[in-house]
Amino acid sequence: MITNSVFTPLYTGSLSHSAVSASATSQLLIDASYQRRKLSLYNHSGASLFIRYSTSLDHSASLGTFTVKLSSGSYYEMANPIYTGQIHGIWDAEDGVVMITQLEEEDQSGW
Repeated sequence: MITNSVFTPLYTGSLSHSAVSASATSQLLIDASYQRRKLSLYNHSGASLFIRYSTSLDHSASLGTFTVKLSSGSYYEMANPIYTGQIHGIWDAEDGVVMITQLEEEDQSGW
C-alpha cells in the first residue's frame, strides 16, 4: 500500500502544441531549441511522413534522406538524448497534418 506519495516532475517548463500541414516538399516542422526536453509527433495523415534531424547547412528532408519514417497514424517520441536542432519533414502525399508536442525547460538564466 502506498501512502502519502508525492509526485515530483522530472522537468518543469512549458508545453507547446502545433500542427503542420502535409506537403510534398520539405518544410520545417519545428525550429531548434536548446531548452527542448521532450518531443512527440503524431502523423495524422493518410500518407507517410519522413522526418529528418537537420543542421543549418543541410536542412532538407526527402523520401530518400530521412531520420525516421512515420507511416499513416504513427506516433513517435524522441529518445534521450534529445536532439535540439531543427526538424524538417516531407510526406509522400499531401494529406493531413503532423501534430507536434514539445516540452521545453524554463530558462533559469534570469535573462
